Amino acid sequence: MNQCQVAVVFRTYAQEKATRFLCQALNDDKRFGKTKRFDLQAWKDADALCRALAVHDVIVFSCGGRDLNALLDRVRRKADRIKAVALFPGIVMDSQLDAFITRAGCDIVLLNSEMDAGIYRRVCHALGLQNNGIVYGAAWLEAHAGGQVDNSSAKDVVGILPSTAFFEQLYVPCRRKERQRLAQDLILIAERNPHRMFLIKGRSAEPGSRQVPEALCRIIADIGKPVNMSFTEAPVNSVLEIVDSCLSISSSAAIEALLLRKNVYLLSGYASEGSHDQYFQDSGLIVQAEQVDFMRPPAACSRWLRENVQHPAFGLETVKHRLMQPKNELRVLPARCSITKLALAFPAVFLRHPLKSLRVVGRSFAITGMNHG
Repeated sequence: MNQCQVAVVFRTYAQEKATRFLCQALNDDKRFGKTKRFDLQAWKDADALCRALAVHDVIVFSCGGRDLNALLDRVRRKADRIKAVALFPGIVMDSQLDAFITRAGCDIVLLNSEMDAGIYRRVCHALGLQNNGIVYGAAWLEAHAGGQVDNSSAKDVVGILPSTAFFEQLYVPCRRKERQRLAQDLILIAERNPHRMFLIKGRSAEPGSRQVPEALCRIIADIGKPVNMSFTEAPVNSVLEIVDSCLSISSSAAIEALLLRKNVYLLSGYASEGSHDQYFQDSGLIVQAEQVDFMRPPAACSRWLRENVQHPAFGLETVKHRLMQPKNELRVLPARCSITKLALAFPAVFLRHPLKSLRVVGRSFAITGMNHG
């Protein structure tokens, strides 16, 4: 039997990271050839890229909806037998309907959790499409892969002390005053726990990102970094290997930490429209900075865990089975769809942000080539 040839498409580091678990699993399975990786930053000739992709049986898209749909349309003109698969490289919520809509034209959509599967099911119903989603799990988890992770630089800092990592987010909080308050909170937490080491994991802007606020590490350094605090640029999985707990506001790294059975503390008081604080609101993990107690970690709500936190190994065999199945028909989006149907499917989203929701859905329709009525 011929091996199934798989290509993986991404643009940013975070998108590439979200493919590693799946690529490793497919590379370890003799039914699949070695996955070929295509970095959109390195391909300037779209026709050449499409020709290179068209020789594969499966294309896994870990990129934004605009990139995905532009490529999918061109590749299908060359070879409509190719099976297109989309995944989400991070936390996604019902307010991000464009993320779900712009992936709906793929043959298979990999969902991060049962909650996401419920959202996508409603999107498909509103669009008049068959639900082709699979509950896969948090695609960006990579510490599973066996072998040793390179965490030597982080280990040198931590030594033998128990340790905690805080994972910076580029735009959460966004305002300088709020970032200064966050820096003060982290400093105070470190000073209250002198026998614990604190690693601040910085976050660099991806190419093409909008202007980012001042780096948290720089603000902390200006205020005065405690002796038991250090900055690191080590990968998330390397940092999580050596700490026993994670501090965050709403980073997807908190999901990785939970899957690795680390204690997680989510700092309250920094909610913003761009954060994923609503994703975690029923988690039971949200605490005020002054209440952080490393002897009494918060317990995650079991129902929230079941609905929102899933290991990617959970859906792996189902994914591989679906990839091996022959493609019976071409997935085609409707020429016209009613925004009203989406509003009825997601009333809370449209009531909470009516104008933004209309813009988001309208933009996703334009990207996918659907008209709205």
